[in-house]
Amino acid sequence: MKLKYLIFFFLVCVSSGMFAQKYAKMYDDALQKKDLKKYTEAIHILSELIKGNKYYYDAYLSRGQCYEQIKQYDSALKDYNAAIQMNPDYSDALFQRSLLFHTIKNDPKKAITDIDKVLSLKPNYYDAFLLRAVIYETLQKYQESISDYSKAIELKGDDWNSYFKRAMVYFKINKEDECLKDLNQSISIRNDFAAAYFERGKISQSRASYVDALSDFEKSTEAGMYTPDLILRKADIQLELKQYKQAIKNYTQLINMNKQPKAEWYSKRGLCYSFTGDSLLAQKDFSKAISLDKNNYQIYVYRAQNYIKQKRISYAMNDYKKAIDLNPKAWDIYFNRGKLYMDMKKYNEAVSDFSLSIKLNPQSSDAYFFRGACKDALFDKEGACLDLKKAAALHHKEAVDKLDRYCR
Repeated sequence: MKLKYLIFFFLVCVSSGMFAQKYAKMYDDALQKKDLKKYTEAIHILSELIKGNKYYYDAYLSRGQCYEQIKQYDSALKDYNAAIQMNPDYSDALFQRSLLFHTIKNDPKKAITDIDKVLSLKPNYYDAFLLRAVIYETLQKYQESISDYSKAIELKGDDWNSYFKRAMVYFKINKEDECLKDLNQSISIRNDFAAAYFERGKISQSRASYVDALSDFEKSTEAGMYTPDLILRKADIQLELKQYKQAIKNYTQLINMNKQPKAEWYSKRGLCYSFTGDSLLAQKDFSKAISLDKNNYQIYVYRAQNYIKQKRISYAMNDYKKAIDLNPKAWDIYFNRGKLYMDMKKYNEAVSDFSLSIKLNPQSSDAYFFRGACKDALFDKEGACLDLKKAAALHHKEAVDKLDRYCR
């Protein structure tokens, strides 16, 4: 009798071992299919495995991951739940479920609950800190987000990604210096990180450090970034730095790569053409910009100034009038038209426009200076000196010189 029990026990052990080997092989085969992105085939193998051994919780996790890849998210969640029910401390399944709650189910509360459990089991789980930091950021819990990114950085010192992400949180809470420090650190770890150069360039641009900004934007381009925003920022800085030919090239690229180019791009390229002396191409761009945005007074001003270069004064006057109709409170229109009247020796009309400009912008030293010059031409020396005195008080250098010579 004892021998029978021993034989039975031996057969059970052998049988169990054979089944274990069979299931292990099935699981390995499924993982190979999964690695090859043959998710449906992997699901079939894992389902057969689970049919034979319904407590094989690793199979549920892997099958859930495959379901996610083919966008069967409810089936994936069902498998993660099953794996966790069998093994409540199954940190990998908890983490995978938290990802699903965050990215697909839009349930940050459940996602954080799962991550908290993961971190209680594995206090140094880098990916869990990183994911929770992202979730806190979406919830606008920025200090909690920064704390988790900091923990991720502590766990992985050369973590360029966490430095970058923490920098972006600092930027959101207006801590630019901390943001720059993290961007610098991210770039020092990964010197081909286009996004970090781009974000650092944006800060330099906002601080009017145009040379530094352009350098970073160029490095973003070298690292493979070609977004419309990057190209526009490069072109705008080149316009600011009077690098007109390079700006024209970038505005042209921006226009060509978009099915619906913006009026602003044509008007800025028009300015570059105008500054390089190509008034015909400038005219074409300003007119195109106006056709796209008929209510932008500034483009009419640009085109008027370009007409003046072509000595087409009546066209310029018409555009100034249209600009005033669109925005009668824009002081610069009256100022520019006043200068045109002044050049035409129509001093009374110029005085009128400069006066309107001053009324709208009392700090315009140029408007006082030129109005004073017009009054002087009209033999109103007292009025001219009063305007020169006001311009000088506003630190207009030429007005200071003339005031000493002509208004003693």
